[in-house]
Amino acid sequence: MESARPRGRWASWRPADWQAEWIGAKVTLDQATGPYLPLPYLRKQFQAQKPVVRATVYATAAGLYELYLNGQRVGRDYFTPGWTEYDKRVYYKLRRHGPAPHQAAKMPRAILGDGWSGASQRPRQLALLAQLHLDYATARARSVATDESWKATADGPLLMSDMYQGEATTPQGNAEVEQSLV
Repeated sequence: MESARPRGRWASWRPADWQAEWIGAKVTLDQATGPYLPLPYLRKQFQAQKPVVRATVYATAAGLYELYLNGQRVGRDYFTPGWTEYDKRVYYKLRRHGPAPHQAAKMPRAILGDGWSGASQRPRQLALLAQLHLDYATARARSVATDESWKATADGPLLMSDMYQGEATTPQGNAEVEQSLV
């Protein structure tokens, strides 16, 4: 039996291609809402040296993630990166994000959620692995990868998120989250 590749852009990376490190927020079970961990918010502040023509993001998570660049969500998918057996493999997504040529890319951010790695998975550590490649008009000039320099907090407005139970939030806004990421 032959199998066909699904439509879309596919990339095949080896572990050696990743410069990124797994990152997350320190979350303890006493911070949990029932069986649900609070959602980590992650951010990296940087400034591109030149106007960016295109940004390419490679990302995966132990759990689910929403990724943002320049305040805009990257991709339209929900429940990213999808179901997997975390002890065997994790899938990553490749996304092209084309900021306006005059706009400099800055401040990638992510929110992590339990997803399929929730209460049934061990260890219960939500984490992100992401790498952002910036293409300038002249050439690819910079990579920004997740590492210990990213800021992280679990004190955001989303207390818990579950595919079946919904979300629980606080009235706390993004300004307070920004303060806790300083």
